Amino acid sequence: MADSEPIKESYKIIERSSLPGRKYHRDERKPTFDINYNGKIKELVFPHTYYEKMEFYSNVELEVRKGYFGFDILENKTLN
Repeated sequence: MADSEPIKESYKIIERSSLPGRKYHRDERKPTFDINYNGKIKELVFPHTYYEKMEFYSNVELEVRKGYFGFDILENKTLN
């Protein structure tokens, strides 16, 4: 029901923060990155393996395609 070709776009990271890990793994913090996506601030959460180097990333590259009702479907996200 989605478009066949995803569109790749790069977004600048506005703010960085983190979330605690799950129960008994609180030290495995998950980095979160805020981006300006089509005029709205969106928060993206990445796995805890990216936490140590979260200050080095400046952009998030998203692969997005249009869904059936016009909603955006996030296919893939990578940090640059």
